[in-house]
Amino acid sequence: MKNWSKLILLIISIILISCIKPVKIIIPENMQSIPAMPVVGTENSWRLDFGGFHAYNILDSDSRILLTDARNASYDIKSFEFMMSTAGGTQYECYCEFPMKSLDDETFRCMFQNVYNQFDLGKLTDRVIDASSGEITIEGYYEFEGNKPGSKKVLVGYLFNDSDNNIGLVDVSNTNNETVWIDPSLDLHKQIMVAAGSTSLILKHRKWYEGFYDNIDQETPQDNY
Repeated sequence: MKNWSKLILLIISIILISCIKPVKIIIPENMQSIPAMPVVGTENSWRLDFGGFHAYNILDSDSRILLTDARNASYDIKSFEFMMSTAGGTQYECYCEFPMKSLDDETFRCMFQNVYNQFDLGKLTDRVIDASSGEITIEGYYEFEGNKPGSKKVLVGYLFNDSDNNIGLVDVSNTNNETVWIDPSLDLHKQIMVAAGSTSLILKHRKWYEGFYDNIDQETPQDNY
């Protein structure tokens, strides 16, 4: 009986999720002139494209080299890697790790290595990208249409800042239907770092939900006959 109750609750939750209307993110006023770049690539796609940026060879990894401080933690560490190319022909090997705690958790580590230049290495540590072109900070973004004052904050995206100036935004409110904005007047290298950070955050959200639903499937009772 207990197992059937779990199954019924699971079915109800799936129905409720399917009825939720897509969230419409509010673009900051000083970024509304920046062209939106919808992310092309299905849930199980090996490639994601937006603007002139292309992420491919997206793979899960069993390594853990960036979150050694969480080695004895009780939660799982998820790691993944991908390649990213730009319109100018530059390619980066990208690798990320994050704990499967909650999407609001800021712990997130990535490396973005230029395959043609060993000295061109970007490092994302939680909410900061450190690269040769300068430091870029990332903050959670919670502004969307219909958000009532005083209601619980819902993470819908990430805002990229350079010296307190908004330079990029990634909308992760609707999984598999994300959008990226990057200021085209930026130095090209900073554009690449924002693109790499945006791709990493998109994949983090996709893989977190993938792991979440996998756990539900494992806990769902199977019929015994």
